[in-house]
Amino acid sequence: MQQILRINRDTLFKLRPDQASELAPNEAYRVTAGTVYDIQSYAYANAQRDFNNHIKFALKNTSIQGFNTWFVSTLDAQVEFDGKVVYPLEDQVTLPTLRINTDTVLKRRPLQSEVLSDNERYEVKRGQSFDLHSYAYADASGDFSSHIKFALRNERDYIRGFSTWFVYDQHGYVVFDDRVVYPPEDPNTPILKVTQDTLFKKRPLPSSQLGADEVYAVPDGGTWVLHSYAYADASGDFNNHIKIALKYEKDFVQYLSTWFIYDRHAQIEINGNGRLSPAHPDAHPNARSDARSSLHRQSLSITGKPEYILHRSTDYSRW
Repeated sequence: MQQILRINRDTLFKLRPDQASELAPNEAYRVTAGTVYDIQSYAYANAQRDFNNHIKFALKNTSIQGFNTWFVSTLDAQVEFDGKVVYPLEDQVTLPTLRINTDTVLKRRPLQSEVLSDNERYEVKRGQSFDLHSYAYADASGDFSSHIKFALRNERDYIRGFSTWFVYDQHGYVVFDDRVVYPPEDPNTPILKVTQDTLFKKRPLPSSQLGADEVYAVPDGGTWVLHSYAYADASGDFNNHIKIALKYEKDFVQYLSTWFIYDRHAQIEINGNGRLSPAHPDAHPNARSDARSSLHRQSLSITGKPEYILHRSTDYSRW
């Protein structure tokens, strides 16, 4: 059986599975697209760890710079046995993606943007995403002051010739295999759980009064991570509806983050505990009985009417 490593794009062989910028010149060797190498073995992990999205391979009957064992990025090469690709297969190439959730700046250093020069900052817009080679939130020297350090995957996405940047960790998040993997979820983040087949609505009205483009069907058991939610605002309640703002851009419905849902068809959960609508404290028997007082913090307005405090955000412009 012939085992080969095929190079799919100009890249580097490395003696360690790290970013090229972290390697000494003698730890890297440049190779060009289309080159083929006979190999005697390959691996993408060992008992201790994976190889940081690299293939480890041993050359057959040859060496480079005195070494026969090297690493190469899984994005830049493939392993073939008798002409058939065996690694990476399509479903094995799952790599992280950075998603931007508010207009912000990427930074060359993890500092407040006002202390950085113009060429150390790069403006990005909410909704942009970047395929990553890797990311980190700390190194041997410590954390990055609430920033994510990331390396862009594709050279065409490099910014001003640089692959490595920082972003404030409240302005972006990393997704892997469609799961948010960083920043870690705050246990007090509200989760919307749908308790029967129902509708998201653009306005808090009976569905019969809404147009087809104002509703979106959601299934029983569906869950969404929320940025914030409320049962009322300064103008009054929402007609037995919960107003929700979805936290992650990937979950936006019809490109919108803000919707209403009938409060008997859903509940808010925090840290695994169900919270009830103040209007219907007995609507969900499995939820905690103290939901009205413990979570839906009430204050009395000057008229004496209960006034429900907006959770997680007091920026009414979101609504």
